[in-house]
Amino acid sequence: MDVDHADRAAVKDSVLTAAAAMDPAATAAEVTARIVAELPELAGSRDPGPLSASVRANIDSVLHALDEDVPPTDTGLPHAALEYTRWLAQRGLPVTALVRAYRLGQAVMLPAILTHLRTMSSSDELKLLAHEWVTLWSLKQVDAVTERVIDAYEVERDLWIQGRSGARTVRVRELLADDDDVDQDAAGVEIGYRLRGVHLALTAWYPEEVIADATNLPAALIRAFASIVDSPLLVAADHHAAWGWLPVTDYAIVPRIREAAVHLAEQQDGPRFTFGTVQSGLSGFRRSHREAMALRRVAGTRAVLHAADPGVMLTALVRNDEHAARSWAETILGPLASDTEPDARMRATLQVFLRTGGSYKATAEELLLHPNSVKYRVHRAIERRGREISEDRLDVEVALRVLENADR
Repeated sequence: MDVDHADRAAVKDSVLTAAAAMDPAATAAEVTARIVAELPELAGSRDPGPLSASVRANIDSVLHALDEDVPPTDTGLPHAALEYTRWLAQRGLPVTALVRAYRLGQAVMLPAILTHLRTMSSSDELKLLAHEWVTLWSLKQVDAVTERVIDAYEVERDLWIQGRSGARTVRVRELLADDDDVDQDAAGVEIGYRLRGVHLALTAWYPEEVIADATNLPAALIRAFASIVDSPLLVAADHHAAWGWLPVTDYAIVPRIREAAVHLAEQQDGPRFTFGTVQSGLSGFRRSHREAMALRRVAGTRAVLHAADPGVMLTALVRNDEHAARSWAETILGPLASDTEPDARMRATLQVFLRTGGSYKATAEELLLHPNSVKYRVHRAIERRGREISEDRLDVEVALRVLENADR
């Protein structure tokens, strides 16, 4: 809805009037109560003062920014909120919970303003304009402030663990290098991560061409997964790469982790990812990492790879010796492995045909071809190979996958 200059002034006056009708102390008390109820780890075991002070300071900051017409992306982090963020970082409490607390604050404060807007005697059109304006302003403001909160948390956390971060990385590497059983609880305390849980390991790295301009990778990963998992383990592998383990409390979050990785990788100069499979316990901690590392070696230019995807791990293992793997694939496929466009089309068709259980119809639907065209290509592929595929079908499928990845 277009808003001219006069309307903007009226909208601003309406929002300010509605905001002024709020009781900051009562709103702060309601937000604090919601946080204590839904995120009790943020309250503090004995002293609720830091949380209460942070909530009130943030509410006052929002009201001041509205009153002074501060752009939502320019709102600062109040001193009390900054101190509370540092307080959490020093105690190892998850920054993800802090981000959720800001969303809870928004979930209390914005409806309060909108409720006061609805009771005003302004026209319905003006109320709608004011509703849209303050909602968008609030969304942008919370996004900006939570970015600053995460940055402040990371700086303080890095300072606080500086003396033990090197030891933690060394300990993680020791756990990965040794297959012996260890006291999982004691080792978990040492590295700050629960080893008895369920894990999804990842490797992340910046491509060589963007290393010089790359941002802090662990901090970027925390932002990417902040709303999905609590207390991930992230360690620096080198100056432009990181290893990570994400605790999986519900398998339903795995697709969301995938989506977050793709979103981050698609950003300008974004990192690339490989993921292992979901595994449990210390053995799973190691196994999932090894899977992610195996994919890292064969990722090439692909932005995100998952070990759980069909055929990916098998191809990665075969491609540890790419020359030998391609030679084997050419032996299995014969002339069909030739580097020609017709052979490439026949291989692609045969691969889908085998994956769909030998269905001409399903293959045709996936490739947008006529079933007769699929049948022709499959028969020609078998002819080019020089023998039927019934006796070594698995070898054929793997060989097709090896050549598919080698051509990327």
